Amino acid sequence: MNGIDWCAKAIKGPLPEYVRGKPYLGWATPTGYGDRDPIEEAFGLLNAFDPSTGELKWRYRIPAPPVAGLTATAGGLVLTADTDGDVFAVDARTGALLRRIALRAGAIDGGLITYSVGGQQFIAVAAGDNNPTFKAKGDNAIVILGLQ
Repeated sequence: MNGIDWCAKAIKGPLPEYVRGKPYLGWATPTGYGDRDPIEEAFGLLNAFDPSTGELKWRYRIPAPPVAGLTATAGGLVLTADTDGDVFAVDARTGALLRRIALRAGAIDGGLITYSVGGQQFIAVAAGDNNPTFKAKGDNAIVILGLQ
């Protein structure tokens, strides 16, 4: 499970008015969206839980918010990516980082898939995002990575 550690201050009080099409969390602040720390202070956590007990098995800290999809493979990889444009391949059993790839294709908040063609394994990453919440910029692109 991906998680984001990004502190915000919520104030108890009357609920702000909901305005269609505008960000809304129901927090009683002037913006109705909370007073958050700068996004540069946020980081991510890739968490593995035992599905039968809920016990945390391992945790890997990611430098920027991981809002991309999370993909687990039959070969024991867990793949995710962050708003800095980095892809992470982590050992599913131990949480050890196996590879970090800087795509330089913009923030990644889309999915990651894996597939095989002619016996060669590939990862396809939906990269690029213009998201003011995460101060992310980048043209949309699909990046294909080959595994060895």
